Amino acid sequence: MLTLTHKVAKHWSVHYKELTEAPSNSWIVDFHILSPRRKYSLIVHRQTLFTILQNGLVKSPEEAFNLVQEATTNFNYTLPVLKLFRNSDRKINGSITNIKDFIHCLQPGETLQKIEYLINRTPFKAIYYYQPREMFKAHCSRTLPIREKF
Repeated sequence: MLTLTHKVAKHWSVHYKELTEAPSNSWIVDFHILSPRRKYSLIVHRQTLFTILQNGLVKSPEEAFNLVQEATTNFNYTLPVLKLFRNSDRKINGSITNIKDFIHCLQPGETLQKIEYLINRTPFKAIYYYQPREMFKAHCSRTLPIREKF
């Protein structure tokens, strides 16, 4: 289940207003354009903020679906079905904006894997200061994440 931002729906020629509201367990697809030569696709799990980055703009829903499948094989997670929804949740939009700001602040020479690694290990207020990676891992195993003591 993929949730589209208005920008992605326009790029994919999907009628945004005809899409229904997204369920809580979906992946949000968004684009982040730093410059004409630096374009990223962000695919963010709505409940856990687990983020997948792709260099360039994802060209179709099928490509986004395949990216999620590839990135989550280590977690034994599978997307049930390819269905499109629209996103109007302001809380999650704010978190995606925070992720975009985080990408913007990193050095231009950072690799995509390093940026993705840093994002998924950064605590976010929207998920009660847990890290997206540990939240997604707990989501897949259907347990609550355990905080490590410092």
